Amino acid sequence: MEGYYSYSREIVPYKKEINRLKKESLICSLSKSNYIGMMWIMYADEGKGCCLEVEVGGNTSWERVEIGYKAEIPKITDSTDINIESIFKYKSSVWDYEQEVRYIKESPRKYKFPVVIKKIYLGYAYKASSNEYKLYRTLFKDKLGIDVEIIDKSKIDFGFMK
Repeated sequence: MEGYYSYSREIVPYKKEINRLKKESLICSLSKSNYIGMMWIMYADEGKGCCLEVEVGGNTSWERVEIGYKAEIPKITDSTDINIESIFKYKSSVWDYEQEVRYIKESPRKYKFPVVIKKIYLGYAYKASSNEYKLYRTLFKDKLGIDVEIIDKSKIDFGFMK
C-alpha cells in the first residue's frame, strides 16, 4: 500500500513519471516508539525479534517525512503534487498505531542511509539467563559498545486501558 493514491484526469499525462518515482525511490520506514504492541506482534514474531534504536545522521540527502494517516485514499489533483513526498507521505488510518516516520530518497544511487545503532531491544520472549541473550550482549555490548536490553513487556502498549 506504499504510494497508493487516486488521481484526477489532469494527472493522466503524468502517470509515467509517478510510476518512475515510485519504482526508483528508496524508503526507510521507522517508528517513533519501541513500545507498540502490534509492531512486536506483526514484525517481531510475537516478541522473539528485536527493535533497533537508531540515530539518523544530520547531514543526509534523504528527506524526512512524517507520515499522515487518512481514512480516504489520497488524491493527486495537481502536477505540483508529483513528487516523492506527496506520493509517499500518507497511509490508511488503520496503520496509525505505527507512528511512522519515513526517510525517502529519489535516486537509487548513493543509497547509504546514515544511521548509528544506539541500542538493541530484544523481544519480551527472551530471558536474561538464555544463551542467546548472553551471545548478543557479548557481540554487541562488549565488542561494539551497543547496549542490548530485553524489552519490558509491561511497558508495551497492547491497546488495553491501564
